[in-house]
Amino acid sequence: MSSQPARFSTYSGAPSLQPSLAPTDATTTARSTPTPHDPSSKMYAQHASAGSSSTLAADPKAADITSWSAGFERMQDARLDKQRYVMSGNKSDEVSKLALGAKLERALGRRMTGQDASFPVKKNLRGEKGVEVEVN
Repeated sequence: MSSQPARFSTYSGAPSLQPSLAPTDATTTARSTPTPHDPSSKMYAQHASAGSSSTLAADPKAADITSWSAGFERMQDARLDKQRYVMSGNKSDEVSKLALGAKLERALGRRMTGQDASFPVKKNLRGEKGVEVEVN
């Protein structure tokens, strides 16, 4: 755990997870560069940073993903998330049943349009004509 005080966002009031770029007492007193008597740590840091930047620069898909994710993070707003309506389980079941009923009604309506029934004239066993029925 760090001994630095928690920093809060001026926009949402939530604690910030990312360290601030502003200097604090702890960062000004502590050394941020490796000691000169340990050359291996300095060399490792240089190689790691060079490899990661060249990988990101060489892969356009990774750059696309990072730009998209940055855009999505900017679009998220905690104040609007609090206002979002979330349906309960019963309400979502009711709405899904209503939607299914409406879908079936539309499908049956399309199926039955333009199909006017016409019954052929049936003859009785004795050879007489039956009663004609018109269906509109």
